[in-house]
Amino acid sequence: MIKKNIYECVTLDVTAMFDDGQPLKGSIAFVTKEYDIKLPEDKNKKEYILFKKEFTVEVKDDIAEYKFVIKKIIDDNNIKQEDIAYVKGWIDVDGEGEYDIEYDLEVFLEIELITKDMLVAMGCTNIEKEEELLEALNKYCKQYEINTPIRIAHFLSQTAHESGGFKKFEEDDTYRESIAIQNSCYKKYRESPEGKDIVLEPMIKDGKQVDFKCKQPEYFNCKYYKEDLGNSPEDGHKYRGRGLIQITGRTNYQGFTDEYNKKNQNDKQNFMDNPDLVSTNIDYSVASACYWWNNLSARGGSVNKYADKGATKIDVYNVSWCVNARQKQKKPFMPEYSEEANGLEDRWNKFEKIAKYLGLIK
Repeated sequence: MIKKNIYECVTLDVTAMFDDGQPLKGSIAFVTKEYDIKLPEDKNKKEYILFKKEFTVEVKDDIAEYKFVIKKIIDDNNIKQEDIAYVKGWIDVDGEGEYDIEYDLEVFLEIELITKDMLVAMGCTNIEKEEELLEALNKYCKQYEINTPIRIAHFLSQTAHESGGFKKFEEDDTYRESIAIQNSCYKKYRESPEGKDIVLEPMIKDGKQVDFKCKQPEYFNCKYYKEDLGNSPEDGHKYRGRGLIQITGRTNYQGFTDEYNKKNQNDKQNFMDNPDLVSTNIDYSVASACYWWNNLSARGGSVNKYADKGATKIDVYNVSWCVNARQKQKKPFMPEYSEEANGLEDRWNKFEKIAKYLGLIK
């Protein structure tokens, strides 16, 4: 089955059996996933057809072709993109007016929600295993109803920021010692007989030592020893942040495990025993981010309800608040607010680029 996105020009073409100028009938139909693609259209129930358009094309240079853009038809006919599973195309090659399996053209196009061009629009290039990433994004965004242009724009811009352009799927554990020591639990460990005399690895930047790397797993065990995360004293490092949007903590890894297995019963996994799968397998990195988006917003509930509000700076501010919470910034991007999410400027820049590509803003 051919995969197409809604923005590209689709061409149905056949080598005709008639001379130039001969008119041939055809049709395109938008259908739901319940439509039986193995059967000719007239044998399927009409309630599975969202939209149908019949056309006539003339043979020219022995070719009959018809071109259309899915997005234009969606907009012109008030069709919900998320309802479309396939686009069916038919051209009556033999001119008999009825479907003929031997001669006629019949194709089904699977609609892709997310494409490489969307990633490129945000400046995300040279992505390792890009095809696997796109396949996972299309699969799990559909599962979690991240399935409209505005939701996709918000989700991709946020995950692109969080993952460094879809290249980083795990929380970096090389924290500066000078930052880590501000955590009271870690400070207590470093002042204890066990932690007092340990040798820390130097942190080098541009050929110069700028700090020391904090001791792991002790720092993450301190940082993430929180009741709301469900962690025991030794769980912080094991259940550290992983995935496109980093899920953190025993409770959230368990929640992801339960929901993933419920939605994907042919691929049951135990992310509690194998948390590294969330960072080493792109499929699970994306699935965990979609789970996070739907369940773990800093403001509660699904981020989709904030994404649906629109494509302005304040909308990106609110979605970013869901993803990264808010705190005081030394150089705020939106100084009219006392607090904002980390990296808000980059989040907005990425959103603006993909939103323009998708036609959400000019």
